[in-house]
Amino acid sequence: MISPQLCLRLEERYSIGVIQEVCALTGGEWNKLLHLSCSRGAFVVRISHLTSTPEAIAYEHKLMQFMNLRIPEVPAPIPAHDGSTY
Repeated sequence: MISPQLCLRLEERYSIGVIQEVCALTGGEWNKLLHLSCSRGAFVVRISHLTSTPEAIAYEHKLMQFMNLRIPEVPAPIPAHDGSTY
């Protein structure tokens, strides 16, 4: 599903705890979506398409943060230990 290196990188970069299970989610056509069961809860990881630019990802994350303040059902991106969201 995902490499051991990516699991380790996610565990080190984000406060998610230990990844216990990874399942692919359906519905993504441009990005890859994964459900992570971790020791600190459940999370969804989106792996952006290779052609996505950092600027496009940053814009999308800012839009999601803005929408989350107004629509609680819209999840806000989870910041990494350094404060970035990607």
